[in-house]
Amino acid sequence: EAIFLPSRELLWHYRSRHEHLIAFSNAKIYKNRLVTFPANKDKVPDWGVEYIYVKDGVYNGEGISRGNVKEAEKVAEEVFNHIRNYPDRTLGVIAFGVVQEAAIEAAINRKRQENPDCEPFFAEDKHEAFFVKNLENVQGDERDSIIFSIGYAKDLSGKMKMRFGPLSMVGGERRLNVAITRAKYNIKLVGSILPTDIDTERVSQEGPKLLRKYIEFAMNGMEVLTTEITDSDELDFDSPFEKSVFSFLDSQGFNVTTQVGCSGYRIDLGIKHPTLSGIY
Repeated sequence: EAIFLPSRELLWHYRSRHEHLIAFSNAKIYKNRLVTFPANKDKVPDWGVEYIYVKDGVYNGEGISRGNVKEAEKVAEEVFNHIRNYPDRTLGVIAFGVVQEAAIEAAINRKRQENPDCEPFFAEDKHEAFFVKNLENVQGDERDSIIFSIGYAKDLSGKMKMRFGPLSMVGGERRLNVAITRAKYNIKLVGSILPTDIDTERVSQEGPKLLRKYIEFAMNGMEVLTTEITDSDELDFDSPFEKSVFSFLDSQGFNVTTQVGCSGYRIDLGIKHPTLSGIY
């Protein structure tokens, strides 16, 4: 009977405090239907989406030290940087698969033994407590910051196998979408590969192709989404009043831009910070 009832999609995105956290999914998954809201920070550290490249990371699928140990150690380092720099922000860690999840947990446990002063952050009875989960188990979770470990990389012989665990399955792009929309303030994507390491000619499923594009997005920002811009180099006014306000602010020495945002909702006028790059 429900088939005959009218349906309505949720179009306002409420979670992200930075528009870039949802901009990629909005463009690639939701066909730009979501209404999102610009933040006063554009591309600054610990806000939005960042890529942390682990140059010497390799993926080992066999033996005792399975997974990408170097990358897991980098993730653990970022966890403790977070605790010291943003102790009031909640944090979650997502790994692509159970092997990398285990490698990350082992690396974090080693650092917990070295840093007993940080132990209160890991209390399990806290609201939105710290977690380490794999891609299959993060549906419904949200945290202020998310560290996302790709794990998969070239093997010990230098070969890149186009295997990405659950991402390579049918619907893998939806799993990736769930993972990259868990954060409120910041996603740190940690990986040992560059976009060109994912050969789209050798993969048939959409998940790995979307991951390649997401790595590019994390590295280069909104310019990757060629149909979207964060602000306009050309002056664009909705009314004579708006143009008048712009002219006055400009005459007072402010650096003003127009139509700030990357969805259907835009801020008419944005004043760029005089000394801090990427801040309105």
